[in-house]
Amino acid sequence: MQTPWTDIEDAFDVFFNETIAVKTPDGKSTPLRAAVFTDGMGDPLTDDMLDTQREEITFVFLKDDWPFVKTLKRGATITRCLIDKTYAVSEAKLDNCLGWCVTAREK
Repeated sequence: MQTPWTDIEDAFDVFFNETIAVKTPDGKSTPLRAAVFTDGMGDPLTDDMLDTQREEITFVFLKDDWPFVKTLKRGATITRCLIDKTYAVSEAKLDNCLGWCVTAREK
């Protein structure tokens, strides 16, 4: 009997439906597919500041791209090609359920 759990990761490919361009601080640009989640608007940095309209985003990447994604640090930028918005990378972190995720703020 064949196991139903073979190639199960392919079932999630439909969620990675957005093409993005990642640009590292050294100037290299790489197109990737990602699942994009809006985290809302960013909080002000201090209590004395006004509210911000800067969007915060979480990008989730395909497993094959994890070796590259886990090297991303502040200074890298991500452009959503579909809407032509650019985001500054805040951090890349490993999520136990989703894998390597990158959080970023609108520039």
